Amino acid sequence: MGAGYEPGADWIEWGSGAAGWLYIYQMSGLEVYIHGYESEFHYNLNEIIGFDGSFSATRGKNLTDNSPLYYIPPDRILLSTEVNLNPFSINLMHKKVFSQNRVGLYEEATPGYETYNLIGTYTIRDSWAIHKFILQIDNVFDRKYYNHLSKIKSIMPEKGRSLNIQYRMVF
Repeated sequence: MGAGYEPGADWIEWGSGAAGWLYIYQMSGLEVYIHGYESEFHYNLNEIIGFDGSFSATRGKNLTDNSPLYYIPPDRILLSTEVNLNPFSINLMHKKVFSQNRVGLYEEATPGYETYNLIGTYTIRDSWAIHKFILQIDNVFDRKYYNHLSKIKSIMPEKGRSLNIQYRMVF
């Protein structure tokens, strides 16, 4: 256990403050070049089954130092299949994030990951509103993964499997 750990406490000292080990940043003007690509698609196989997807890629270069620009997100693919059995619908989402090895100052490379989310919705329509009851399971297979843009990824992964219950009213 590191310094600052206190058994039974509801907190853990994790390196914040002037004496901590998290980086302190200062803004500076740089000449940079950023470009990217985003694409989306939607296809209805029939009135019940639909597919969605997206792809995004961003590149950045620090022209001042001739190095990769830091804090650029990794490439990402998102695929989704929805089955709509009105008033019930179910949606399976697959997210693939590629590794990010083009890192700049104070950054670490981040491995890629894949997660799956499952969403079930029950919809009630009345004359003045739409009511949605949503049950969502994120990260179904409880994969351990790290967000490249997180400032604390070196000490903590992203959340594991989680269950969300929502009520939405659209009027």
